[in-house]
Amino acid sequence: MSFTSEEACFLAINLIATAHEAMIILDLELRVVSANKAYYRHFQTEPAQTENHLFYELSDHLWDIPEIHNLLQLLIRTQTVIENFEVHLKTEPAGEQIVSLNARVVTGEKGDPVLILLALENITNRFFALHKIIDSEKKYRTFVEEINSIIIGFNRDYTITFFNHFSEKLFGYSRNGIIGKSLSTIIPVKKNNGKKNTDLYDEIFTDPAKFDQNESEGIRKDGKVILLSWSAKALRDSSGEITEILIDGNVITDLVRERRVAEENSALLDSLLNFIPEGIMVTDINHVVRKISRHFEKLTDIPVEQLIGTDETTRIQMMKLYWPNGEKLSQPGDLPLSRAIMTKKATTDLEVISIHNGAKKIISVSAAPILDNHGRIIGAVGSWRDITDRKKAENALRESETRFRGIFDNIAMGIHLIDTSDRFFAANDYLLNMLGYSIKQLFAMNIHNLTAPEDRMTSDEVNEKIHRKEIRRIAYEKRYIKADGSRLWVNVTVSSIRDNNNRHIGSVTTVEDISVRKGVEMALRASEERFRTLADNMSQFAWMADPEGWIFWYNKRWYDYTGTTLEQMLESGWKKVHHPDHLERVVKKFKHSCHTGEFWEDTFPLRSKDGEYRWFLSRAVPIRDENGVIVQWFGTNTDITERLEIEKELKHRTEELAAANRDLESFSYSVSHDLRNPLALISGFVRFLIEDYSKNLDTEGLNYLRRIDDNAKKMQSLTNDMLTLSRIGRQEIKRIDVNLSTTISNFLEELRSTEPDRVVESLIEDNVHAYADPRLIHIALENLIRNSWKFTSKKEKTCIEFGTISIDNNTVYFIKDNGVGFDMKFARKIFEPFKRVHSEMEFEGTGVGLSIVKRVIERHGGRIWAEGDINEGATFYFTL
Repeated sequence: MSFTSEEACFLAINLIATAHEAMIILDLELRVVSANKAYYRHFQTEPAQTENHLFYELSDHLWDIPEIHNLLQLLIRTQTVIENFEVHLKTEPAGEQIVSLNARVVTGEKGDPVLILLALENITNRFFALHKIIDSEKKYRTFVEEINSIIIGFNRDYTITFFNHFSEKLFGYSRNGIIGKSLSTIIPVKKNNGKKNTDLYDEIFTDPAKFDQNESEGIRKDGKVILLSWSAKALRDSSGEITEILIDGNVITDLVRERRVAEENSALLDSLLNFIPEGIMVTDINHVVRKISRHFEKLTDIPVEQLIGTDETTRIQMMKLYWPNGEKLSQPGDLPLSRAIMTKKATTDLEVISIHNGAKKIISVSAAPILDNHGRIIGAVGSWRDITDRKKAENALRESETRFRGIFDNIAMGIHLIDTSDRFFAANDYLLNMLGYSIKQLFAMNIHNLTAPEDRMTSDEVNEKIHRKEIRRIAYEKRYIKADGSRLWVNVTVSSIRDNNNRHIGSVTTVEDISVRKGVEMALRASEERFRTLADNMSQFAWMADPEGWIFWYNKRWYDYTGTTLEQMLESGWKKVHHPDHLERVVKKFKHSCHTGEFWEDTFPLRSKDGEYRWFLSRAVPIRDENGVIVQWFGTNTDITERLEIEKELKHRTEELAAANRDLESFSYSVSHDLRNPLALISGFVRFLIEDYSKNLDTEGLNYLRRIDDNAKKMQSLTNDMLTLSRIGRQEIKRIDVNLSTTISNFLEELRSTEPDRVVESLIEDNVHAYADPRLIHIALENLIRNSWKFTSKKEKTCIEFGTISIDNNTVYFIKDNGVGFDMKFARKIFEPFKRVHSEMEFEGTGVGLSIVKRVIERHGGRIWAEGDINEGATFYFTL
């Protein structure tokens, strides 16, 4: 495909446009209709700050320049094109920038202006580079002009009308000496390519356009022949008739040089095209590839030669392109350049995926239609960039940011970041919840404000060292002020954030709530203080030893008694206050406890500062850590000198009392035993009198005999109970397993047989066993059951219950009835011998039965008690 110079220039402009230059569209009032992403990115602005605003007001009146005013007004009036108008801008912080402004009017169907299209290209670097090139070109042109360039004019008579300075030097004629002479003076009339020069001159006047590059000989003034390369240009009058021919020529060496330069320039253009790190493709209106850069081959792995001349159908098969969602580009219209031609719209940053030889590449494509001066589409140009690495980096960055954010937001520790001015710019939810601030509240603060006043000096010193890079990382404790004004103890670890140039750009801080630990520490200190105060003021001696038994602390009482100091007591100094007769035993026993970890207890005398020995009960317990390892021993020494004397006296008196009790029991037994025979004789003779002599006695006499017999029987019962009570105190206990449920059931059956008409309900718990003396427990249970039977005799229905309950993990037995009960103020009295709650007239008995029960239970190491209420029955509880 070939282009005119104007088309080539326009194609170059479109090429630049596809390289993501900033573009903006204005209406005829110079208000912004739209702008592309490159504009917003380059000038760091947003659509809301751009669209519908006057062009001159954009970016704080950046474009409010009189020359631009005039150019745009002229553009609207004349519909001309503004090309490469350089605008010098002062921006912050970039400084001076040079922008190339290109503009043209977009017309409607009737040719009237509708919109203005502006292309803004930052050419700051190119501008300064171009100026260097221009300076270089000036020197080059001056050099070339002085060596070999000629310009000669002649008319239809072949008379020379113009002869420039370089021609003077070349041919050796002065300008005045040659003008007016025949052209054949310097270019002879001779055959050239089969024609005479005069014939050639006539042909030039007929069709000068044919003589773009012509070669012929020239003759210098000195007669020297030179070879010229020249072109003919026609000069016309106002009627359009050719009046003169202008020859622009060089000697043949200059022509060669020019050709070389042209070839080098062409190669340079191709090199520049291929140097651009983007694949460039140009297609014609029929979607056929006409030009393509070598970089395109690297992108697609398809040789340039194979792509040149291909149509869209062939290309879509060769290029194997896919959309990001994996769908293949299958229709010719899917190709970006074809789409640009069909839609007449530019496409920027369209992502496609190229798969060739198993390699996957992500490519960003920008394409735009190529328009001629009449706005007709003549083709399309597109740039292709490999963004695979960028996408991988972006994905890696997103994954890294996601991982960081996941850690940042979910770690069970507060985290905040501060900038170089110590202000917060990031914090996780854990920290906000810890301190009670919202993120907005925290961002309005700095680290100095957040720190409690009592810790600010230390905090400021640490931050200053971080800023000066004296330290990279530090951990310390301080207090933060919470949102409610309270203080929170925290452990902070501050780390400097540095860039690639090792400049400090901020700090990251992890925050651990240690308020509980601090509270424990303070409580521990207070506890230790209370302990020492208590230990120093307690009546006992107190001391602490290490796991091996070496004592390292005594309370004040120890020093007051022994008159020693801690230095004197260290190591084995404590042995000096022990009695030598007991020392070896004490040391051996304590060392054994240290070795086994067993509780230690011993009794021995200690010498006071006055030399007096007093007896002490000494004890020590091991103190263990959470793993059960002994970390120290705590011991006490209690003065028991007076207690030992009291115990000695008590022992003596106990022995005397035991002897007296033995004498009393012996006496009681003797009396009871000796009374049994006389009482039996009295009862026997009374029965004889009643049986044999009742006829000789009147009624009153018989009544007296019966009263004597009743009292004798009562006396016998009382004597038997006293004997039983005496025997229980002296009898040896022999325990076996006894089924209490069976024993009580047998008692009740026996009692029922004596009163078969009595209504009785019994509730006996099954299989209640006890480890007891069978004869004694039989006596106790019989007395309790007979007691319940007796005191329920006046009820219409007798209810007796036996069972067990558990109190403090101990088995408690009980016998419960619904009898007459008793007042609880007599609960202790009922177990004393001969003490009665009810009169003998109401219920017969000796008053010794419950005393016998109590004695049996106590002989078994248990206890008995009763609960009841008047007319609500009674319950007797006992343990064994």
